[in-house]
Parts: sequence; structure tokens; C-alpha cells
Amino acid sequence: MNIRLATDDIRFRITAAELVALADGRELVEALRFEEAVFRISIAPSAADAPTGFVTGPSHMRLSVSREDLASLAAAAPSKEGIAFRFGMVDVSLQVDIRSHRSRKQAPP
Repeated sequence: MNIRLATDDIRFRITAAELVALADGRELVEALRFEEAVFRISIAPSAADAPTGFVTGPSHMRLSVSREDLASLAAAAPSKEGIAFRFGMVDVSLQVDIRSHRSRKQAPP
């Protein structure tokens, strides 16, 4: 998982393998460790029919992606567009890294 933070914009970029993990119900977690604290950033499939959501707290940032949005990402041809949402004053996007699709296709059988 690659995370890019900019003013009013957060982009999550995942590999094709990480998309499969999300579709299988697994959570992706990155932890940024400071001397006395840990900040966790995660992407997880939403529970049941829950919509896509984004929450933050003093020690975490979590994107919960609906099953419908995960299926849309999986069905789409690889592109830089992905899916995007507006949560409050922040634009949040989730993209599948095009390079992960290319390397998988180029790998020998």
C-alpha cells in the first residue's frame, strides 16, 4: 500500500494482490512508528452492506471500502482513475497500481 497525503487530498494506491486480499475480507495496515506513538493507516472491506467510509483519530486513519466499490475496482481495467470519494473537506481516492498488473502479466507461467 502506498499513501500520498496532500492538502485536502489523500490517495491510497494498492497492488492487484492487495485488492484480492481486500476482496477476501482482509485488512491492509501500515504503521508509522514514532518514539512514543504509533500511527496506523488501514484499508478494510466494509461490514456487510455498509457504504464506503473514512474515519480518523489521534492515532489512526481508516478507509472502509464497500463490497460494491471493491467489485467495481476489480472489474475495471487498470487505470490511474480508481474510485474517489469526498469525506468532509477531504478528497480520498483508492487506486490499483497499474504497474502491479503489468508485472503480473509479464511474469513467466
